[in-house]
Amino acid sequence: MDNGGNIVGAGGVVHASPFGSSPAMGHGQFPKQPVPSDGSPTFSDVKVMNSKYESHRMDYFPIEKLLDSPQCYGIEIGINEPPHHDHRGFFFDVGGPGGNTC
Repeated sequence: MDNGGNIVGAGGVVHASPFGSSPAMGHGQFPKQPVPSDGSPTFSDVKVMNSKYESHRMDYFPIEKLLDSPQCYGIEIGINEPPHHDHRGFFFDVGGPGGNTC
């Protein structure tokens, strides 16, 4: 990382047994926006640094949403700033039921 990076990755991962179905992620339900209390795993106030060591909200840079099994897992991306009651800044929630078709 001495010369910096050109990509940042963040998200959730589950690992299935080769002989079974894919497990649930989080509480087993798809995340719902903008409800932060639905129990989904949440990453809040996500920040990254540029090459000048300046901190920025993650959406300062282009964001690509990658979801390889949308029938089994979901991701919700958002921004909540004051005066909103939920001060999560830039956030993403992940979750899903998993299953046999992932």
